[in-house]
Parts: sequence; structure tokens; C-alpha cells
Amino acid sequence: MEGRCFVIGACQVMKRSDFPEDYASRIEAGPDEWMMHGRSVIVGPLGDVLAGPLVDEEGTLTADVDVDDIIGAKLDFDPVGHYSRPDIFSLRVDEAEKAPVVAGSKPTKPAGGEISVEEAA
Repeated sequence: MEGRCFVIGACQVMKRSDFPEDYASRIEAGPDEWMMHGRSVIVGPLGDVLAGPLVDEEGTLTADVDVDDIIGAKLDFDPVGHYSRPDIFSLRVDEAEKAPVVAGSKPTKPAGGEISVEEAA
């Protein structure tokens, strides 16, 4: 719903018999039991299910869609404009190389000279 777009979730279905006999699975299942259940679905921009979910069966889902539904859905919620507040939010990307792991318990100053909460206390 956040993106106000159509979503197609295409998921596979498989029975135990679809796998080789020597396949080591942590799922205990008889040859005709489903190991992957599918749940394929088509969802509209407001979260309404248009087709599916298709569970424990092979098949094809179809839905008639009207792309103008996206325009209407975005009238009440605009994720780009809604969060676009340069007066209070900003994004800064620090491209300086850093070590992924630092040993020790002494706090360090981040690049740019900001003081961590631990140092301020």
C-alpha cells in the first residue's frame, strides 16, 4: 500500500515428488504432500486482492486492471511528497573508508567531528 502500485506475487508450488529422492530436506513430507505452497497473488494499489491467493495448486492468475486506479490511490497518499521535508530531514552519505569491526570499549568520534552520545555524557 505504501507505493500505491499493483503487485504480482508469483510463488512456486512443489510436492515432495518434484524433488530427487536423495534430496535432503528438513521438511518431512510424503510424495504427494506439498513442500512449497505457492500463495501467488495479484494485489491492487489500495491493498485489495484482485486474484488469488493460489495455494497448493498449479495455475495461472489473471486480473483486469485499470492503471488509472494508481492515480486515484495516490491522491490520498503521496509517499514522496509526504516525507519530503528538507526543513527537518536530510540525508548525508559518508563515503570515508571505515573498518567493519573495531576492538575496544573507548568511543570514537565519527568522521565529520560529531560527538557520540557516550562522549557527551
